[in-house]
Amino acid sequence: MVARNIKEHDPTFKDPADTVTVENDMTLSGANTFSGANTHSGANTFSGANTYSSTNTYSVGLQCTSVSRVATSDGTGTGTIASGGKVITVTSTDNDFIIILPTAVPGMEIMLIKDTSISTAGYEIRTHFPQSCSINGGTGSAAESAIGSTVPLVILRAVTTAAWIGQQYANTGGIISVEPAA
Repeated sequence: MVARNIKEHDPTFKDPADTVTVENDMTLSGANTFSGANTHSGANTFSGANTYSSTNTYSVGLQCTSVSRVATSDGTGTGTIASGGKVITVTSTDNDFIIILPTAVPGMEIMLIKDTSISTAGYEIRTHFPQSCSINGGTGSAAESAIGSTVPLVILRAVTTAAWIGQQYANTGGIISVEPAA
C-alpha cells in the first residue's frame, strides 16, 4: 500500500491499493469514482456524479444539499425529482399538483420537506411508473398519494425496484403512513 499526500492539483493514482490523504479541505467536481475504504474529514465538497464502491467513513457527518421542486399539474418539469435526489424542498400552489419520484432503487431514501408557512397547499406524490411501481402497496394508471397542506415532512424509502414505503410527519412529530397510491 502506498500512502500519498495531495499537495498539488490534478493527482492521478493508478494503484488500487493507494491510500490518499488530503491535508486540507477538498473540493471535487465532475464524475469521481472511489473504491476501497474511504475516510473523509475536514470540509469536503463533492459535486457531480460520485460512485463509491466500498465503505466510507465521515468523521463529522454527511449533509445532503436540498434541491427545490415545484409540484405541477402533471408532475413533469419542476415536479419531477431527478435520480439521486435525497433532500427535496417542495412548493405547491394546488392540492392536486404532483411530485414524481425517481426510478426506485432499493435502499434509496427521499425526504420531501415543505415549509408550511410559505407553501399553504398540499400536493400529491406519484411514482415514475404508477402502473407497476407502488407507494405503500397502491398502483394504477395515474395512482398517487395525497399529502395534506399541513404536513411538513414526508420520508419515502424504495424497498424494491417496484415499491416505495412512505411515512408523513406532523409538526408535533407524530408519524403516520402515507396513504396508498390510488
